[in-house]
Amino acid sequence: MEIKSNLNNLVGLSSRYQKISNYGDPLERLNIVMDWTIFSPLIKIAFRKQRKSDAGRKPYIGNMIDASIVEVPKQRNTKDINKRIKDGEGALLHNQ
Repeated sequence: MEIKSNLNNLVGLSSRYQKISNYGDPLERLNIVMDWTIFSPLIKIAFRKQRKSDAGRKPYIGNMIDASIVEVPKQRNTKDINKRIKDGEGALLHNQ
């Protein structure tokens, strides 16, 4: 029973990825222009630590970081409002 449930999840996940791709997955476009290997030296430094013992399995070759990309909303303020915010009147404008 558990095997069938896991298989349904895999099929559902595959179709979900396909739907996202059909709608224009921004990560697919980002993969075209981004060379992710430039981060490899930084990731190696971040994960560098001295082993305390030989116990346990040695890690696979390479490291992975799970990260999220969040779109920042655009501000649609006028030049006058932007100037007033920079002049320190932001709290007054927010309360209006």
